Amino acid sequence: MTPPPLPDELLATLPPAVVVYIRALEAIAGQVVLLTARVAELEARLGQTSANTSKPPSSDGPHVKPAPPKKPSGKAKGGQPGHPRNDRPLLPPDAVVELRPADCPDGRHALAGDDPDPVAHQVVDPARPPARDRVPPPPLDVPPVRPG
Repeated sequence: MTPPPLPDELLATLPPAVVVYIRALEAIAGQVVLLTARVAELEARLGQTSANTSKPPSSDGPHVKPAPPKKPSGKAKGGQPGHPRNDRPLLPPDAVVELRPADCPDGRHALAGDDPDPVAHQVVDPARPPARDRVPPPPLDVPPVRPG
């Protein structure tokens, strides 16, 4: 806090050396106020971490403790019971390849009959776009040529 300035009548009664000393003290008091505000601002910035600002955790220094690990909630990972299934729709196939094993998995019995609900999956070649995205080649315009 800056002391109030001395009135000019009082300064006129003082020796010149004392007036110079008082003016120097007033200038120093002004600098103390500015530097105190600057220190408060820097201390506020020093206390900033990724926990109390929008800074990423990588900007924290090595002295900052890592966040404690989260306690398990007891729920299984993924969709919870009752959650609606969300699958990608199957694309219309270019060709269907049926794979039927001749024997059961342990190899002791021959398999016969059809599965009413077979498991199906799609194999998509990323180099070849799906059939719906392929553009048919343009028709060739070949005029007849007669030798002559």
